[in-house]
Amino acid sequence: MMRGYRLLVLMTAVYLVFGGISKFTISTDSVPSPSGKGSFVVYADGRYWLVDEEGYLMSALPAGVVPGGSVVCCVDLEGIRVVESDLNVMKRLRPVLENPVTSEVSIRGKYVITVKGIVLYFQRWEDLLKYYDAFVKRMKRLAPRSRFFLHESGKLVVLRGD
Repeated sequence: MMRGYRLLVLMTAVYLVFGGISKFTISTDSVPSPSGKGSFVVYADGRYWLVDEEGYLMSALPAGVVPGGSVVCCVDLEGIRVVESDLNVMKRLRPVLENPVTSEVSIRGKYVITVKGIVLYFQRWEDLLKYYDAFVKRMKRLAPRSRFFLHESGKLVVLRGD
């Protein structure tokens, strides 16, 4: 009886080891994160990535899936991590990124695109943080898909393609 039990345990262990190994795959779309919590959605290398608080790429969103909320684009990567300078900017911009009217923020281009398609260009990050709430309040009166430059004084300058 004991011999049959040992044989059953041995066969089960062999099956689990070899059966499990054959089904185990390493995906390049998923990287273990030290924190385990996604904080930002970044568009880099033609994919949307979930990024943790330390800047590590956690996982790629499936192709064709457009994330809800704000996306940070034009970031630089060092391997599987967002470069420190871009990560610091992303952390500072958290109030802008968490605002429901924000659709996209470009790090290199220094512009914000809202859900109405309004593009807001600016010179300094401090200006964006200081005047973004006032811009959001005025957004109801602004035409969709219009373009503005945010002056350091908080005034909006209409940009025209004439």
